[in-house]
Amino acid sequence: MTDQPLKHIVVVGGGSAGWMAAAGLAKVLGGEYSIRVIESDEIGIVGVGEATVPHLKIYNNILGIDEIEFVKKTQGTFKLGIQFRDWGKPGDSYIHGFGVIGHDVGMTPFHQYWLKGRLAGNGECILDAPLVLLRLQQLLLPPAPGCGGRLQERG
Repeated sequence: MTDQPLKHIVVVGGGSAGWMAAAGLAKVLGGEYSIRVIESDEIGIVGVGEATVPHLKIYNNILGIDEIEFVKKTQGTFKLGIQFRDWGKPGDSYIHGFGVIGHDVGMTPFHQYWLKGRLAGNGECILDAPLVLLRLQQLLLPPAPGCGGRLQERG
């Protein structure tokens, strides 16, 4: 072993994870190192679709990425959650929201109020929560019959 300081970093594997790791290392380490990504030409693009969760905002901030510009230039979208169809039984669905949905009241989380209301027969759909509906309207989603005619599902 030598006492020479580390000068080169190799990230093995490309794709989103590899390139994001390399970009993060380059930013955090301040250009003091040579960073190389090695990826296979044989694997190619997986093509399953990429999604991000709210924690990516921290990563983008570290890199100094302007999210609005990034979304415009990549023609991306913001994903608010994911729907699992036939979750409990055929015809059921479950929507897992990303990030905060609704506002807590005191020490009681928003979803507790929504669940109580649903059990009392006040609402079949999370969109019955005014804050969620307002946010979706702000995103200009067209109306649809799926949930009281208020949300157009996107494929």
